[in-house]
Amino acid sequence: MVNKFTALRPTVAPELRDWVDNRLISAHIRMVTPMLLGTLLNAAMLIVGLSGQVSLQWLAVFGTYVIGASANRLWLAQGVARSRRQKRPEKMFASFRLNSWWLGLTFGNYIRN
Repeated sequence: MVNKFTALRPTVAPELRDWVDNRLISAHIRMVTPMLLGTLLNAAMLIVGLSGQVSLQWLAVFGTYVIGASANRLWLAQGVARSRRQKRPEKMFASFRLNSWWLGLTFGNYIRN
């Protein structure tokens, strides 16, 4: 959820921050589906590429985590698109940030092992 305008957010007047936050969230929602398809394709290629080198159990755990995190991100985006974003944009930022940590730690731990 980072783009070139996120760095400028602290310079925005306090009365306009909710509007800016909603614009950032709307921009993110438009790109969620293609981003998740890319993430799932990347995970599938990792699983296929490492299928002979890593046990099937760990590949299944990795695939399950990626699918879970992707489904959660899609669920968040659909909920936001249904008007929750107007109420508490800071809560949406926190939710997307936690989901990003989930995906990042999943890929990071898998590649490390």
